[in-house]
Amino acid sequence: PRVRRMKNRGGFWCCRDVLLFVLIVAASLAVGMSDDAITIRFDKSTYSVDESSGLLQPVLVLSKPPSANITVMVLSVDQSATGSDDFISGPYPVKFYTGTNTSSFDITIKNDSVLERDENFQLIINSISLPSNVAIDTTGSSTVNVTIVDDNKLTVQFNQSTYTASESSGGVLVTLLL
Repeated sequence: PRVRRMKNRGGFWCCRDVLLFVLIVAASLAVGMSDDAITIRFDKSTYSVDESSGLLQPVLVLSKPPSANITVMVLSVDQSATGSDDFISGPYPVKFYTGTNTSSFDITIKNDSVLERDENFQLIINSISLPSNVAIDTTGSSTVNVTIVDDNKLTVQFNQSTYTASESSGGVLVTLLL
């Protein structure tokens, strides 16, 4: 058999055929999935919902429609908004039907009368619950921030519709109602 001369390629001694083989294997590993693999992501990187709307419907997107029905789980993570006070917390099952590549799910937003700042929580696609042919889309959003916009406003009104005072009294006492 003929012996091929080996060359130094970036610190490794190898022949051209071995180098080509290593590059092909490395490229396959970098892709990491077969051509029939599906990736999943949220359609947006953030969501915003008015507290009084009562409902948020985030959308998940698959890179291509599945050949059979699949279900994935989305988890919620409390931040300034909590699942006990501000929304109904997950996990949320999201079903994709054969031939469809988008699916939404419902999150109930709780309306209260408390004057507060806007509040946040996160949604995360649960990678552990994914079917074997589905992976997280690394170029998209697998975690999103949700802002619940507080719709409660501070109202101030006068206790009386008119107030009168003489110039010599030095002022008038005005009562405000919150």
